[in-house]
Amino acid sequence: MTSEQQRFIGQQRRTRTRGVRAAVIGSCLEVLLGAAACHSPGSRGSEQQPVVLDASEGTAAKSVDSPPSTVYPWANGGLDEWLEKLQSEPEDKKLWELELIRLQAARADLQQRRRDGDAQGDPVGSAQTEIELILTFAREGLAFKTLGRHDAALAAFKASARQVDDLVKDGCGRPFAADQCNTLAELRVNVAHSIAENHLERDEVDTAIAELGVIPDKDAHAVAAAILFWRIGQKGYKKALELLLARAASPTVEPAGKTAATESLEYLFLRIFHSISWDPETGERRSSDPRDFADDHGLGLHKSFVYGMTDKDEDSATFSTLLYSQDMSSSLKFAPKEYASLGYASPEDYRRDHDINAHIRSQLAAGNLEPVAKYLYVWYLRYNFGGMSFGGCAQAVRDGAVTFEEVFDGIERLSASTLDPWTLQVIEMEDAGYRFLRSQCVIDRSIAKFLKP
Repeated sequence: MTSEQQRFIGQQRRTRTRGVRAAVIGSCLEVLLGAAACHSPGSRGSEQQPVVLDASEGTAAKSVDSPPSTVYPWANGGLDEWLEKLQSEPEDKKLWELELIRLQAARADLQQRRRDGDAQGDPVGSAQTEIELILTFAREGLAFKTLGRHDAALAAFKASARQVDDLVKDGCGRPFAADQCNTLAELRVNVAHSIAENHLERDEVDTAIAELGVIPDKDAHAVAAAILFWRIGQKGYKKALELLLARAASPTVEPAGKTAATESLEYLFLRIFHSISWDPETGERRSSDPRDFADDHGLGLHKSFVYGMTDKDEDSATFSTLLYSQDMSSSLKFAPKEYASLGYASPEDYRRDHDINAHIRSQLAAGNLEPVAKYLYVWYLRYNFGGMSFGGCAQAVRDGAVTFEEVFDGIERLSASTLDPWTLQVIEMEDAGYRFLRSQCVIDRSIAKFLKP
């Protein structure tokens, strides 16, 4: 299930009723209007016909016969089970077609409930109905999006946003209680994220940032970048990087905004590192070549499975320790039996297994770029973004290190058809990050060799 699906389903589950109509409305809510036949006092009877609506217009298109409960599972009253089924099978389009019909019928019922509430002068019940109606539009948007109907999804999300804006244009107060105002604010942020995500997927970055302007006390560029690499996934990394680098380098951004951008860059580059050998969506390991990873000590060149292959966190942790183990390998002295206990036949084997520079150069020559991309991250990027102060951070340049220039020269000598396109893109993104650091930081060759580069 996507984070967007989790967001709106979670908000449905948190939505609760208030006031004199709570007993009636509560029986319909758990997931937002469970059945189409949820009624307020004096409204239509249990034999109502569900109405199929156009989400962008909010008007009835046509009536359809009530289906048997075997076709629409929620008619049996099993709304929790229905939601759990949606959560467990989020890609099942047939289920989402049914969910869309349920939501549209529920919206028709809510609109009737709104008219009934207005006629009865029930402000408390009307307030709750408005919240449920807004959330229903948002849920319709989610259903349309899951079904690949992106224009309809955007129209439904915008309808939800307009209703919130109309209700709180003069501030949120009566008839809304404090917790209902909080719900409206949360709904507006969630819908803004969904609208922005829709625009970002179409490369409409400026429009997305404008939509995010409703979010209080947030930097819209940073939020847009977060949406890109959190919700769109791997294909959004490059766009997110461009947004954050521009933000961090902008002369008009306050220091606090720059710091927020560089902290986001630190985390983004870690996710980019993980994507080299691990699928960002499934978390599954994409590479079975131990040469792409590091062991719990050294490279593990004599092994068919090394510790860094365990999971993505161990991958980044073990590769990062190579920086220090290479420095230590030239000075540490072990007795012969101690080398054997570590799995090495001799001191030479031990030193060879810790010579990361030689390993990276050999893999670059062989056209295996995965460990090269990991090396560039650890050596040049990992420790530089989070704590940088603009104009004063220091980058150590280590003697004998493989440089970006050397890597690009090596790539030029390779056949493009044999190279992994994503790994090439990772190296290009790392180079963009390094060039940014070069523009902001003092390059210091006098730093002690154990200082983080």
